[in-house]
Amino acid sequence: MAACGQPEKPAAKTEAPPVVTEDLHTPSMIQIGKLADPSFTSADDFGELFESYLLDDQGNINAATESATVDNYLAILDGDMDPITQAPVFEIKDTDSVVLLLKDKKAWALVLVDKGTMTMADIQFPKGSSIAKLGSNSEKFRQQLSGTSITFSENNFELIPWDEQIKPKGDVVVDGISGATTICQASVDLLNQQLPFYRSYFESN
Repeated sequence: MAACGQPEKPAAKTEAPPVVTEDLHTPSMIQIGKLADPSFTSADDFGELFESYLLDDQGNINAATESATVDNYLAILDGDMDPITQAPVFEIKDTDSVVLLLKDKKAWALVLVDKGTMTMADIQFPKGSSIAKLGSNSEKFRQQLSGTSITFSENNFELIPWDEQIKPKGDVVVDGISGATTICQASVDLLNQQLPFYRSYFESN
């Protein structure tokens, strides 16, 4: 009689949950895009706004896909790539403007440069950069840097000396934020150390 019993039902198959790949490109493209156009969103076409390039440590500039340039952008931010090795360059189409990434240790910034006048049209310290710790003072500091000249000199940017008897040597002298001198100095050092890497690019373009 036991042999005539109901056959056991096969165990129900459990499907593995789908693998979800985090989209890191879109938030990065929005950060970059907003520097060129504050109204830029994920619904806009990054490729319609930018021509993407990679600049190597020999000063050679090569056209690249937006995927490759954003990959390098992320690798630099993660510390997996030297900031001056295959650096991403985002030229805004039909303009003289270009967006560059500057990074030194935990300090990083996105800068918008007008190639025609060699001025820093804008600069942003996105979340994650140590300079963003300026909080509500970030805007005040940013405004001092916006519109300034880029000379590539060793002292292109300098904080106003704390001692009034010391004469500043910088081409662009900015006022640090009270209580945040170290962070402001990190920003100035970032600009002085990283912008000269792009000198060959600007001189040939």
